Amino acid sequence: KCQPSSHHLVLIKDMFRRQRAKLEHIHIAYESIQNNFVQTIEKFEEVEIGRIKSRFAQLIHSAEEKCEETISELKSTLLKYRSEEESKITDLKRQFSTEYTELIKKNSKLDYVNHSLDSTMQMLIQKSLRLIRQLNE
Repeated sequence: KCQPSSHHLVLIKDMFRRQRAKLEHIHIAYESIQNNFVQTIEKFEEVEIGRIKSRFAQLIHSAEEKCEETISELKSTLLKYRSEEESKITDLKRQFSTEYTELIKKNSKLDYVNHSLDSTMQMLIQKSLRLIRQLNE
């Protein structure tokens, strides 16, 4: 009959504690990434809106100083730039959304692994307690 020694049980428990600590560290890093991601999107939107507003103001000022023919050409150019900037913002939001979805999937996998480790650890603890009881009998 092969019985694990208390030293082996301590090693197993220690291994599980280290794995749990690693998972907690990964979870904390994930939360930090998630927070940074949200802040980055907010900053990006503020900066891009500021840039677009600044470009509009410059183009409108130029248009007011020129004749009606020049005003018509500048309005056409302005709409083109606005469309391009909005397209860029939409593409970047889509990209960030995809990355965010991937992070959610990874977090879900980590939660599953963490749950599996917890279950395995509980099972090993129960088996260890039974073995200890059997040894004591």
